[in-house]
Parts: sequence; C-alpha cells; structure tokens
Amino acid sequence: MKKVLTVMLVLAAVAGFGMAAEALDVSIGARHAGLGNISGVGSMNGMWQIEVLVGPLCITPGWLTDNEGRVMMTPFTFGFIAKAPLPFISPYIGLDLTYYAETSSKDELFNKVLPKIIGCSTDLMAEIQKYGFGDGYTTLWGIEAKAGVEFGLDKAVRIYTGIGFGYTMISANFGSGNVTFGIGSVTWETGFRLYLIGRPKDEHGNNPAVPGVKK
Repeated sequence: MKKVLTVMLVLAAVAGFGMAAEALDVSIGARHAGLGNISGVGSMNGMWQIEVLVGPLCITPGWLTDNEGRVMMTPFTFGFIAKAPLPFISPYIGLDLTYYAETSSKDELFNKVLPKIIGCSTDLMAEIQKYGFGDGYTTLWGIEAKAGVEFGLDKAVRIYTGIGFGYTMISANFGSGNVTFGIGSVTWETGFRLYLIGRPKDEHGNNPAVPGVKK
C-alpha cells in the first residue's frame, strides 16, 4: 500500500501541474469525505467540507461532528487534483493534506475523538493519560492519495466520487517528549462542483453557459 501511495503522489504531482498549464478551472462545491479511521467520528461516518477549486489547487474547509451533532473538529484540506478534460465523464487523481483544528475540550478529545480514531476503549485512553500522554498539545493531520470520476450533469454542474488511501497522523506530548504515529485506511469522497470558469466548451470552442466566453 505504501508503494501504491507513493506512485499515486508522483502521478498526481506530474499530471496536476501539467494540466494546470493547459486550462484554469474555477469551481465551488461541497463534499462529504472520510480520511482514515477518523471517518468513524463524523456525521454519517465522515466530514462535511466546502470546496473551492482553482486550476489544480483545492482549498476545502469543513467541520466534523460527534453523534449528537456537536462540532468536534474543523478540518482544513489543501490539495490538488488532475482531471482528464472529457465532456461527460472525467477521471481524476489527486493528493489531499488535512489539518484537524481542535474545537473540543481535552476531555472530549481523549474520551470521544481519539478512542474512535485509534480503536481503543476510553478506559485505556484514561490509563495512558496518567503517564502524561497529551498533557500539552495534541495535533491531528492527514495525507491522502485518491482517484475517482467526475460526471457531468450539464455544462456547469458536475458530481464526483472517488476512493484512495490515506494516513491519519497523531502527534501528542508523552512524558518529557512527544510521540507521532499514523493509522492507514482506505478513504472515500463524494460531492458536487459548480464551474464558474473553465466549463466544458461546445464544438465551436465557446462556453455555452457564459455567452462571449471563448476557448
């Protein structure tokens, strides 16, 4: 899996910046995604995010809630995607880096969030805390390589779905030092995009949704 992840990262980098020189897409949208085991914490087993796509660059803030609907973390994703510019179905590959900003208290983080991510009991987490785990800072972040397909509903609105492989990384104080470890998992995403610039062109090179905009 690590070799697959490395290959996908290289392909995404080369293809993403290569296609960026050819066309500039600008879109807004939303997505529902799960990254690593953290997907088990959020609403409907995932996190909700608002997406802004400019060329290959993707900026995606969002929120992640507990089972009671309270916001536990606010994930912020920065990444890029590379798409094959086809009229109706466009395959894509990409890379996402996500930082999970804490909005919960330390007690909620260790008693509700981390046990679900790690897959351990709250009693075990309480026992670990006695030895100084997380006395200072605790940082969560993730990296994901993905691939999927974008479908065209019309010339401007498109939906997409994809899968990938990612790691949720946890860094925390432990005793006099700190410890960092990661949990790998298959990932998924689904969402929609409304293209403002760079929508598919007709046979004359015009953008049908925006009169006067030519290729």
